[in-house]
Amino acid sequence: MDAQFALDLNTTPAEKICPYSDRSVSSGSRTASLDATSKHSSPVPSLSSHDSFKNSQEPRCPVIFTQEVDPNLIKISLDDRIAYLTDFLNFTSHDADVIKRIAPLVNDIIPGLVDDLYAKLFEFDITKKVFMTRNQVFMKAWARRVLTADYSNGKTWAYMDKVGIMHTGVSPFK
Repeated sequence: MDAQFALDLNTTPAEKICPYSDRSVSSGSRTASLDATSKHSSPVPSLSSHDSFKNSQEPRCPVIFTQEVDPNLIKISLDDRIAYLTDFLNFTSHDADVIKRIAPLVNDIIPGLVDDLYAKLFEFDITKKVFMTRNQVFMKAWARRVLTADYSNGKTWAYMDKVGIMHTGVSPFK
């Protein structure tokens, strides 16, 4: 293993080493602080050219662990697949609440949005073959359903799963 990416196992529980720089990250904080012995600058480019922004924001260390996901389990268990996807997307009850709050505002513009999307897709023969006109009706109904769904209900996730299966042509349940 490259020494640059090796974790220092002698660190205290309060300090973790970011494998991508010579910066340490305190437990409970995702922002990095400069190590007094640091000789190298961070390989991560600055997010802004504004000096005031650069000075006010410390560089962030990327996540230094990988969650293990059983690919077979997410194929056979809807609950486990939902847990994985909501974790991956960081989808929380707050997101579901936001969707519900904006639904009345977005509902009236769905037909126009879908029509514009399909007009763009139909500009090219290869996308037109995939997205046929009959799908427009379904897309409008789907968008409305997404906006009004109860994300705390398993039936919502079962529906989303079926839509995913329809788009991939592959059933995860074998």
